[in-house]
Amino acid sequence: AAVSDLAGEQFDIAIAADWRAARWLFEVAATRHVLVVGELAHEDLHPADTDRVLATVAINLPVDLIATSATVADELRAMRPEARVFLATGEAAGVLDEIRATPPPADALLPRRLVADLSAVLIAFRLEYTQAISAYERLEQDELVRVGTAIRSAYRSDRMAPLRRRASPIVVRAKRRLSPGEDSSA
Repeated sequence: AAVSDLAGEQFDIAIAADWRAARWLFEVAATRHVLVVGELAHEDLHPADTDRVLATVAINLPVDLIATSATVADELRAMRPEARVFLATGEAAGVLDEIRATPPPADALLPRRLVADLSAVLIAFRLEYTQAISAYERLEQDELVRVGTAIRSAYRSDRMAPLRRRASPIVVRAKRRLSPGEDSSA
């Protein structure tokens, strides 16, 4: 069922199958919210990848965590000692009964609106980041930018050091004359 189809329904437990589904987790009215963690995806993603931010936020949400392996459970407990981490031992009903049997921690009761707003901010950030990367990639393909970059690299090379030394006083004077707020007629 789509999350929008669940409006008005109340559940004991809402489960996100992975970090990508976690953004909708708090859209479902439930006593407890759970994230299933099969791997620490944020560690495998490039630091500049916006998905890394989303994956990191997901495992830090105030939810119960179900790890699909003992290794992942140990890593989650080391990262988040305050979190309730359950190990999926083959039968989901046993883990869900264990989660149902204990009350959720107080910090798991954050207002749904706050978490939904955080999700919206992250989605907007991802969109703006993607647009910025796209603009940067277009600039890299622009011939004038490539020529300018090549000229700058050549000018900064060791071979051009004597020219830079001779040009330096001229450049300094030009910068002074052209700097804003300075009287250029002097």
